[in-house]
Amino acid sequence: MAKLYFRYGAMNCGKSTALIQVAYNYRERNMNTVIIKPETDTKGSDKVISRLDVERTADILATRQDNFYVMIENWQREKGPVHCVLVDEAQFLTHSQVDQLFEVAVILDIPVICYGLRTDFLLNGFEGSARLLLMAHSIEELKDHLQMRPEKRSPTAARSEDALSLRAPRSPSKAKPVLSMNRSARAAISSIKRNTRTVNGCRVGLAHQIPPIMS
Repeated sequence: MAKLYFRYGAMNCGKSTALIQVAYNYRERNMNTVIIKPETDTKGSDKVISRLDVERTADILATRQDNFYVMIENWQREKGPVHCVLVDEAQFLTHSQVDQLFEVAVILDIPVICYGLRTDFLLNGFEGSARLLLMAHSIEELKDHLQMRPEKRSPTAARSEDALSLRAPRSPSKAKPVLSMNRSARAAISSIKRNTRTVNGCRVGLAHQIPPIMS
């Protein structure tokens, strides 16, 4: 059985780039994809546009009334087998359309990969994203390099102990202090100096065990 995937992330983290790459990988193996883009997203008209200046024309520019299960069934009947369905800006899908994509994966046995935001800048959930978080077999957060530093992290990609929490990250001023490795290193060096002496430029005669590095 194929699966429904939801890959979400903050803006500029490379979601559209990843979608285009997946489509290329399928095409390189002579396998067919169907790219769906909600018409609500007006950027690029009918094209999926990456910020790396790479683009791909969407096969379906979807309205909120479209039934994806019927459309994919008809597509296979008229144009041949579909090996993967790719959805850009999936946060703009309706509750029903996410359910239809779930049926495409489970009943038609076609993997469906959705890319989109999880929340808006006010941390309010989108209809499509909220349903995908419940229905997707696999959920993955796409991260950009700025998320390696917590103070630079976008609130729309905030995570807590609970993967589905919408809690905003703490501000740097309120963040829990973390013991610096420099402080630990200084403590160890001071201990060595107190318990050794220098002979011919080398420290020898350690009298006591070095205290463990604090973590």
